[in-house]
Amino acid sequence: MLKLRMIKIITTKTLVSFYVLIEIQQITASKCVLLESGKPCPQIEFFPGVIHYITPDMTNEVPRTMLASGTRAIFICDPDFALRGESQSFCFDGRWSTELPKCVSIWTGHALINAKYWHSKLK
Repeated sequence: MLKLRMIKIITTKTLVSFYVLIEIQQITASKCVLLESGKPCPQIEFFPGVIHYITPDMTNEVPRTMLASGTRAIFICDPDFALRGESQSFCFDGRWSTELPKCVSIWTGHALINAKYWHSKLK
């Protein structure tokens, strides 16, 4: 018989919380498997730094422009800029868990518009 239970995971660094379904096959805890369900999320655009994506191991096919539910995005600003907002976001059922952060100059305090994006449009 298949039993389901919901657990809450809280990351210690940013205190972002989200809920995950755990599938329990048998009674042993070693048989817990994370359910890979939910809609994929679009890739994040217009961030003026670097985004690292950590995706779950999946067998489901996801379009190249989308990221699987369960993916974690980690935001890193370019040198001389500090992150304003959450440093990571989680994809769950087609939505990201946080708003897109900004990169703020450590010298002026002004937010950086995505110079990489605007420069590529001028070419």
